[in-house]
Amino acid sequence: MKKLIFSAALVLSLGLAGCGGDTTKDKPKENKTEATDSNNNSDFVSDASLPNDLRVTEYINKVLGEKTNTDETRVVSVTNDAEGLTVLLNIDENLSMKLIRTSMLSDARGLFNEISQYENLSVVTIGYIDQYKLDNKTNDVRVMSIKFDADKIKSIDWDKYLNDNFEKDAKSYFIHPDFKED
Repeated sequence: MKKLIFSAALVLSLGLAGCGGDTTKDKPKENKTEATDSNNNSDFVSDASLPNDLRVTEYINKVLGEKTNTDETRVVSVTNDAEGLTVLLNIDENLSMKLIRTSMLSDARGLFNEISQYENLSVVTIGYIDQYKLDNKTNDVRVMSIKFDADKIKSIDWDKYLNDNFEKDAKSYFIHPDFKED
């Protein structure tokens, strides 16, 4: 019964709010363009003079944000050494494991698209970590890892790439059992 009363009150208040006069005629319209997709990097141009590790960190911070939706620092580490470029990120939480997995894969696709423009790379690995409580201790656990040879990254059209192809196309692909397909 309380839900019914609350719903009726909400509908009534929204209806009353819509009955007010149109005040937008008095205000000049602003011309705003904002990116609505976290993988929309068309406005971002990374500084090619930076080393690859700093360049990818700048991209992540500008496009995906410096913090996750749980206020964790997004970039855990970025290394560029003899083993290649390795990016380790904290995940964003979501309503289900499937949505988290989809978000990680979409973000990885955007990152690989950005990294495909970099020079002097041999192998690129993107990994994600999440916090798991084991034996009353919170531990960082790798929940996903995707590795590609640089040549393969450059040969893929990332704008048309399907997330389902990562497992078969990657040099190596790992996903924690909790994040596998439902």
